[in-house]
Amino acid sequence: MRNRTQGFTLVELLVVIAIIGILVGLLLPAVQAAREAARRMQCSNNLKQFGLALHNYHDTHQKFPAGSRFTNGTGNIGGDRINGWVAILPFMEMGNVYDLWDFRFDYDNAANNAAKATVVDAMFCPSKPRPLQGSSTVAYGDYAFSTGTGHTNDGNTNSWRGVFNQNSRVAFRDITDGTSNTIAAGEMDSNFNLTNHIWRWGYHSHRNMCYPMNRKIVGDAAFSHITNNGTVIAGTSATEFSDLWANFGSHHPGGAQFLKADGSVLFVAETIEYLTYQYLGDKADGNVIPAH
Repeated sequence: MRNRTQGFTLVELLVVIAIIGILVGLLLPAVQAAREAARRMQCSNNLKQFGLALHNYHDTHQKFPAGSRFTNGTGNIGGDRINGWVAILPFMEMGNVYDLWDFRFDYDNAANNAAKATVVDAMFCPSKPRPLQGSSTVAYGDYAFSTGTGHTNDGNTNSWRGVFNQNSRVAFRDITDGTSNTIAAGEMDSNFNLTNHIWRWGYHSHRNMCYPMNRKIVGDAAFSHITNNGTVIAGTSATEFSDLWANFGSHHPGGAQFLKADGSVLFVAETIEYLTYQYLGDKADGNVIPAH
């Protein structure tokens, strides 16, 4: 008597396929989570590199670099509108990029065309889709200095609530809230403005903490604007501040990463209490920051 050939029935084959499909469905989220964890670690390393460079700059100059040199004039003013990221390039072992800049002229002068189009990989968060440079005449980036919750341009260092601003000259001694309690820089959300010219001062390279992260603020009256003298205008439309008062944000799930003035990196959940978030931005407001 001949033995019957052993094999799978159609039902058995369908069951196996279904099991494989379930296993793949369970595995994919884990793979995606692992990839995001790796991207988030790389982003954190970028910020740590910035922190080390800022501290080395401070050791050399006894102050942090200015957010930028800025004047009310126009024309080829030496170094005008070139921001603080450029200043720390030599401390990131990128002196060759720094040397491209001609500080006899301003950012927009043709003498700096090659410099402002130079792309630095460390300025990009791997979790965020990277813009196509193509034939662009400016380099982009995903990180920004913090101006805290407001500023004035009266020449008094104590008037700048954050660590960076136009013509700022903040030193460790000015951060009386403690460097571990003060945000120096963070990720910027460019969903709402894709022209983040990383080397130019302005809304391109700074963000403030007047508004919650990952929040589009153009025409949004849900949050108050804090004026330069500390008063709060409840429900003020933010339309006129759509560029100047741009907020932080990221493509990491649930929050964004920030560099503190002590050089450490902090992941801040987007659910953080609003006032606590603001306190983290200001260097000398005297407010006690709860555990975060």
